[in-house]
Amino acid sequence: FPSHDMRAGKKVDHEKPFLNLRKGLASYEASTKEVVMKVSQLVTQKKVITISASKSVSELIKLLSDNRIGAVVVSENGSDIKGIVSERDIVRRLNVTSDFSQLSVSELMTRDVQVCRSDDSVASVMQSMTDGRFRHCPVVDSDGKLTSIVSIGDVVKAYISEIAAERDALNSYITN
Repeated sequence: FPSHDMRAGKKVDHEKPFLNLRKGLASYEASTKEVVMKVSQLVTQKKVITISASKSVSELIKLLSDNRIGAVVVSENGSDIKGIVSERDIVRRLNVTSDFSQLSVSELMTRDVQVCRSDDSVASVMQSMTDGRFRHCPVVDSDGKLTSIVSIGDVVKAYISEIAAERDALNSYITN
């Protein structure tokens, strides 16, 4: 309802601040709905490196080094996952032996592989990786076939972007 500001002799519209608040809230709500990031947004250009379970650990180490990656999915055909092997697996085995010449990837790999789907949220994948204490997660399609892989670095980077977008939306809400 309009009233007069007695000091300035002007009409004051008391609804105006609330209209701005409602406008800002609508803008904030709309922007936060778009903030939820999916795994599909992380893996658009990511190539998956695989290795056969019968290959030697020496070949695995070279593959990791040449591609500057921390884990390789174990697969015979590039789509069916048999396991995953990471730098951590190699380091843990060093405690037992430093001679990898006779070891195959199958002796080193993790067989119970945690996977995610491209429509999973980044937050849920990050939670699974944190809870399971693993740093690489293969991405599979609805048939369980390998399509990509995400690392904890990919997930954390995306999550930071998601938080920054939410911060920006909140700032916009407060300042508008």
